[in-house]
Amino acid sequence: MYGCLPIFNNLRPHISLVCIAHPHTSLSLPAIESLSLDPILFTQVPSLDTVLKKLTSFIDTAPWSASSAESKNEIKQMLTAAIVPYLKARFTTPAAGGTTNGKAALPSAYPAMLKTWTEATATLTSILPVESLFPLVDMWRLAFLDPAVGTWSVANANSGQLDPITVLLSKATAALQNPKTSNPRNFILTVLRLLSNAFSIPPLARWSLAGSSRRNVTVLLVPTLLHEDAAVRTAAASLVFNMAAFLQKGRVERVRNRAGVSTDGEDEDWDVEMVSAVVEAIDREKGSEEVGEHLFGVNKYL
Repeated sequence: MYGCLPIFNNLRPHISLVCIAHPHTSLSLPAIESLSLDPILFTQVPSLDTVLKKLTSFIDTAPWSASSAESKNEIKQMLTAAIVPYLKARFTTPAAGGTTNGKAALPSAYPAMLKTWTEATATLTSILPVESLFPLVDMWRLAFLDPAVGTWSVANANSGQLDPITVLLSKATAALQNPKTSNPRNFILTVLRLLSNAFSIPPLARWSLAGSSRRNVTVLLVPTLLHEDAAVRTAAASLVFNMAAFLQKGRVERVRNRAGVSTDGEDEDWDVEMVSAVVEAIDREKGSEEVGEHLFGVNKYL
């Protein structure tokens, strides 16, 4: 399966395979390089004041455990005084202060803030019902467009410390497995968009495609490709496209640099599982042209 590009026609999923198994491939580099490898990102910025107001209303009405490390007021204060101002400064207003190469320098998250925010996220996911968590995840979705957030998260995950993706992904897979006990649609949709944005940061993309991280993402991804809601299917298709395109980018670079065949990030069993899921999703897809486009793109790269 390594380096094989299933090519689909535009009408039906009729497959022919062109494989890149070695640098001395007969497939021309221009043909490879013409395929877009840019990740699909969810960059839309909501009204952050509205998002904060909704989240704080959920916090206010939640029963709070006396054993929680943070109080309601401490978490609300952190969100109001640190997180939302950071998101506004980076994503909604021109940055003040210095410049880099003639461009205004964007503010980045700093470790102490991310540590506090991640701890609060763990507390909120243990207390709030799953249907009340999507405003929190939407804040993280934006934050993961900041390279500093991805770098910090990978370092924490690799050292066994608390990181936001692991916290939120665990909650999402649990919610997906018990949909009758909650209304997880908005939460799962936003987690999928967050995971797609993680592919804007190469170290975080590599982490997402390694070992247990990839298994955990796949547990969420496969059933959401077949979800009844078109927006969820679109987000899932975007994520699987980003995963496949990131792997293909590594293959292209190895061919270009004559580096030989490498198995970094490659897992043939996973390739087979994802191709099967994508083919089934394409066969079932009738309601969203956008979903179909993303899925056809996946099959260029797996």
